[in-house]
Amino acid sequence: MKFTHHTQPRHRAPSSLNLVAFHFPASALIAVALFIESERHCCSFFSFTVSVPAAEAALTMQITGSPAAKAVIAAELLASDA
Repeated sequence: MKFTHHTQPRHRAPSSLNLVAFHFPASALIAVALFIESERHCCSFFSFTVSVPAAEAALTMQITGSPAAKAVIAAELLASDA
C-alpha cells in the first residue's frame, strides 16, 4: 500500500530519527489499524505510533525503525505510483 495518494501532506523528521509521519482523516482510523496489523506480520522491524486527537481532527501514524527500515519505508511506502 502506497500512501502518496491516501494521505494529507506527510512530514519527515530529521533522518537521525528514522521516522515518517502520515496524516489521515479521522474516518480512516480502522484502515490505519488494519494496515498496522498487516505490517506487523511482515515487517517486525517497524514500530508504529498512532495519535488520535479529539473530535474530527486528522490522525497521525508515525513509523520508526532501524536504518534498514527507513530504506523500506522510502522504497515501499513513499515511492511514486508513476
